[in-house]
Amino acid sequence: KDDVAYSRHSFDESNYLEFKVAAKEIVKLYFWGNHEQLNDWKRHPRSKRICDVVLSNITKFNLDVMISSKKMNDLLDDLYYKQYFKVAILGIMKNEERHIQRYVQEHLEFDKIFLLDTGSTDETINLIRDVDFENKVEVFTHQFEKVHYGDFRSKLMELIKDKLGDYDFIFWVDIDESPMYERCSIDNLKRFLAN
Repeated sequence: KDDVAYSRHSFDESNYLEFKVAAKEIVKLYFWGNHEQLNDWKRHPRSKRICDVVLSNITKFNLDVMISSKKMNDLLDDLYYKQYFKVAILGIMKNEERHIQRYVQEHLEFDKIFLLDTGSTDETINLIRDVDFENKVEVFTHQFEKVHYGDFRSKLMELIKDKLGDYDFIFWVDIDESPMYERCSIDNLKRFLAN
């Protein structure tokens, strides 16, 4: 679909398995106290991201989880789909005060929302900045001489180019549209996208 702006790499079963194998190895190194090897894992961008997710949740790997392969797999599934696999939403807005709060609320389950305001003269910007959206919303502003939607998209992509590598998928969603996934959970959508 045209609305999928970017995906970090093609996802297939091997990426999920790679995550699980690496996560188990990281947990083992952590509990064995092998910090030198753990630091080696942290030096590489791909394994660093897995390390960050696993180590920030290390207390969840208790003895009960460690001796039960089902509990271990359930925990790794949860970490993979809710913390490792990341999806961002991109939107372009101008004078969208009627829609912007609904739009943001509908997309808060995603990992990040990037918005470009192209010159609102109403309360659009204030409505976003006045509410704490858990640091999930990032707003950029840019005035354009000519109005062309393709330029808006290009500008937003340029503004976030250093952040694109943090997300597996990025979707463009119009501010005034209801999302296609409103009847399914974001967790289920992520599972669908990852496979």
